[in-house]
Amino acid sequence: MERLDELCLQLILQYLRLPDQLAMLQCDERCYALLGSLWRRQLMRIELNLLQVPICTEIFEFLILSSCRELRVLRLNYVDKEKFEVLVRHRFPKLQMLQIDALPPFFLCHEKQRQLKEIILHEKHEESGVSPISRIILTIIIFLSVNFDHFQILRAIGKGSFGKVCIVQKRDSGVLYAMKYVSRSVCESRGALGGVIKEVELLSSLEHPFLVNLWFSFQDEEDLFMVCDLLTGGDLRYHLQNRVEFSEQSVALLVCELGSALEYLQTHRVIHRDIKPDNILLDDAGHAHLTDFNIATRLQKDSLACSMSGTKPYMAPEVFMCALEEVAGYSYPVDWWSLGVVAYEMRSNTRPFVLHSHTPLVEIKNILNSAVHYPHYWSHEFIDLLQKLLCVHPGARISTQQELHQTPLLRHWDFQQVLQKSIKPAFKPPEDHLNCDPCLELEEMIVETRPLHKKKKRLAKQRSAQRDSDPESTLIKEFIVYNRFKELKRKAMEQKESDWQRELELAMANSIVNSLAPIQEKPTSSQATPTSTANNACGRSPSSPSDGQPKESDIIEFIDRTPSPQAAQATTTSRRFCCKTNTIRE
Repeated sequence: MERLDELCLQLILQYLRLPDQLAMLQCDERCYALLGSLWRRQLMRIELNLLQVPICTEIFEFLILSSCRELRVLRLNYVDKEKFEVLVRHRFPKLQMLQIDALPPFFLCHEKQRQLKEIILHEKHEESGVSPISRIILTIIIFLSVNFDHFQILRAIGKGSFGKVCIVQKRDSGVLYAMKYVSRSVCESRGALGGVIKEVELLSSLEHPFLVNLWFSFQDEEDLFMVCDLLTGGDLRYHLQNRVEFSEQSVALLVCELGSALEYLQTHRVIHRDIKPDNILLDDAGHAHLTDFNIATRLQKDSLACSMSGTKPYMAPEVFMCALEEVAGYSYPVDWWSLGVVAYEMRSNTRPFVLHSHTPLVEIKNILNSAVHYPHYWSHEFIDLLQKLLCVHPGARISTQQELHQTPLLRHWDFQQVLQKSIKPAFKPPEDHLNCDPCLELEEMIVETRPLHKKKKRLAKQRSAQRDSDPESTLIKEFIVYNRFKELKRKAMEQKESDWQRELELAMANSIVNSLAPIQEKPTSSQATPTSTANNACGRSPSSPSDGQPKESDIIEFIDRTPSPQAAQATTTSRRFCCKTNTIRE
């Protein structure tokens, strides 16, 4: 009976994927011998996300020890100190590609990189049969994570609740970015660390022309970093405070651009929940971009959000009603309400409702149900747009780009040109100065106790003092290390592989069709079949078929013309008949 159970377990393990095999290994000790034998014979490719499939160092070493002889490809998303030491202790005689997406910043020294490369670039192994020269030309891909040392700090341009934003330049490419960094200690003390982790997780899955897109994310002992698009036009709040007067056309274009972004977020089941002038950035041409996804959330299918999140003057009525337990929850229309409040404020430089952070919820409900005052000099089309955005009932509120296009003001707009940024904004931010508070740079240089430009020396001193401590304990494992360039390269490779697969399937399908189709042999003019010769000899025209016989055009002749005995006899008779006819004529 035990033998039968072992055979069943072996069959089950053969059909499981590697992550499931590792899970079984942690549950049943009998799997050690079975998986060890299976991996030694069959495992040639390892692709593991060690953050999603956490395994202890002992099991990881057992996996490497069992498969290292035949392993061709090894791809890991993350390697800590213990697993790094496991890799450098073993030899991989047939390994062709090593890919490690992220290493802790403590192991980015040249010595550690040399040890990683030596996993492949070692002397000739007797079993591999590969010479050292051919071993050198094999692919080595080690994606070392981008870190703080890869950027040059230029100046501070923004400040938030938990961190700051500065302009940086990537040292190798010279490209300018905006680097947002938040203090880990402040986030942990205020319970906001989960929001930062969720923000990076959301931004790593989003990309749109009217979003501030994420390019890199990384961390060190002090801060969490997000490197995003640099928009030099400043935020909308800065221009409103400088008394910029926006025309109806400027407001309408911003509503269209952010409406396109909101519809994109809705396709990814994301609610922003904090749309306000502070979180709307302008580029150098004046186009709007949405930023700050710190309190954004991703809804599950057919579910509602229920937490009271956002900035009170811009929050929709159903959010307050949910807090008062009058409704079960809210969904995507809350962002369109906030967009309506922003549009009203851009046109009049005041908000449609007088709300403050300390206003009680009961009063807020009454205020939002009151009538909105629209100045008499505003056009009827513009007022109609605002009324449909500021509708108290979510079901009647504009919440899609199609509904936006049906309004009288935007009926004749080409939304494809809006998406391509072909429509020039009426307001263009000034180019002779940075559109931000100049005091931010002075504050960073003078007031800040831990200035960013002194981080490198400060961390080097801390690491030297804590040499004996485990550096892995300071990392936040849930924080995603992201590199958009690597992600774009991966998607391009997947697209290329998909195209190759389609071409291969099409070629195989055509090959099967051609092999099954009959091959027709067309008779030449100099050749004639025996039957047609006999017909001509009898004075019968080839084009006049006899009764009950198919036409010549309906006959399919194949290459294989092996005659049957009856056909051979008929052919001989025809030839004899032809000879007799010729004799009579002579």
